[in-house]
Amino acid sequence: MRVTRFPVRGAVDIHNRLNMVAEKPGKPRFGAKTEFVRSLDRSLSAAEVVALAEKKGLRLTPAFVYNIRSAEAARSAQPRAGARSSRQKAVKAGLPSGSPEALLRAAIAQIGLVRAREILDEVEDTFAGR
Repeated sequence: MRVTRFPVRGAVDIHNRLNMVAEKPGKPRFGAKTEFVRSLDRSLSAAEVVALAEKKGLRLTPAFVYNIRSAEAARSAQPRAGARSSRQKAVKAGLPSGSPEALLRAAIAQIGLVRAREILDEVEDTFAGR
């Protein structure tokens, strides 16, 4: 089937064709099945997920459930390209790394000793329940 922007005999407008598919009654929207599987607890067996889907009017197979779950597990296990650890982010931002004490000292150096004392007094009052 040929799709062109000029009216040609036998050609089908792609937009009309997409609208026909989307308007079929009882057809779930794109991604609804995957979203349904991901929304459920992973402790449910695939057969239980299929049974719950049947009640919602979705037709699934256990193989589909396993496929979605394994793809999700693989995606979460691998670090994304360009993903950085918190240490890498801190180094890039010019923040000191190391102990919480070192971070506190760096923060005090940035905001000044007077303001740091005010903040510490506020925190102390909060802990004391005043």
